[in-house]
Amino acid sequence: DSFLYLNLGNETGDMLRAFEQYTQLLEEHKPQAVVYHSDINKQETHGTSALAGMPSAYRYLNQWLECPEDVISKGLLAIQTFYKQQSEKYGFEIKPSYRSINRAGYNELNKQNYSGAIKLFELNVKNYPHKADAYDSLADGFQAKGELEKALTMRKLTIEKSISENVENNAYKTRLVNLIELIGVNNRQD
Repeated sequence: DSFLYLNLGNETGDMLRAFEQYTQLLEEHKPQAVVYHSDINKQETHGTSALAGMPSAYRYLNQWLECPEDVISKGLLAIQTFYKQQSEKYGFEIKPSYRSINRAGYNELNKQNYSGAIKLFELNVKNYPHKADAYDSLADGFQAKGELEKALTMRKLTIEKSISENVENNAYKTRLVNLIELIGVNNRQD
């Protein structure tokens, strides 16, 4: 399996014609076991197009690692099947991405399947224990289910993880304060 990325800057004349002919040949003959992508970025020059193209090349090269939205919408089993197929194809184990599991969890949360959402968020905590956002999502699941003490524990862990992960945590702090206020209101009503 090979990957080819082609890009061109604001070239004209022979360079543009050669680029267009080459991409047309690739499209017409579609070499087996070669995945390719081509871009023209008219904001770049001959001297800068290679450097500007590197991030794009890596993004297109690794896009197969991201589970498509239509697969995510089918739930955990579909996501696991997708990554199992990718693992078999590329010859090494590829765990489901944080993003795909998290998206599936929020899909379940939106359907008010709180237990299903919590199960998915717990999987992300298990697979990505260093990631503050995993605990924040799990807190969202517990809070939606009405398990406020569990949500509070996760919100506090979110802050701890965000400090060790060295990520911006003002939103996490706000969610913690809001949850503490909600628990206080509920305790006063009891």
